[in-house]
Amino acid sequence: MKLAAYCDTAASYIGEIEIGRKFPSIEMVEKIATALNVDAFRFFIDGRVNQESSIDIITETDDFLTALPEQVKQDISDRLLTALRTGVEETLNPR
Repeated sequence: MKLAAYCDTAASYIGEIEIGRKFPSIEMVEKIATALNVDAFRFFIDGRVNQESSIDIITETDDFLTALPEQVKQDISDRLLTALRTGVEETLNPR
């Protein structure tokens, strides 16, 4: 419930994310990461993978990306294109 409060969302929504019924938007991933004081990319790395095994990480990343909902893929794509056009810093930290 505290995490939901920090993220300005319902506790039930956080619960749905936790059990895999919902997939958070990029904005929500950023809010959760900020609330937990971690880098958002850490949510997408399997902690069991040996850091020196980059091939496994690439394979798992490809599997993860394939499984993403189309709207999330489009959102990521749009953000990357915006970052390339306007600069990464401005995209990640809008004013």
